[in-house]
Amino acid sequence: MRTYNFDSGEICFDVRKIGSELVISISDNGVGIEPEEVARINKMNFEDDSDCEIVGNVIERHNGSLWIESTVNIGTVFSIYIPVV
Repeated sequence: MRTYNFDSGEICFDVRKIGSELVISISDNGVGIEPEEVARINKMNFEDDSDCEIVGNVIERHNGSLWIESTVNIGTVFSIYIPVV
């Protein structure tokens, strides 16, 4: 795990193999994302948002998936799951 701290904020990167998947997680202790917005992002088609299109294409080309968990005023975790061949 690699951790970065900017003033009072913290961003952590973690990569591990869980079962048959490589899991890449990026977490922070920021303001978080409202539950309705998390649900929308988790269901999002990456082509709908040009900012996410590159990441989405990489995930899709590797038959992976993205999952977001967030708690308002606590932080957010973005997890990318890629099957290990």
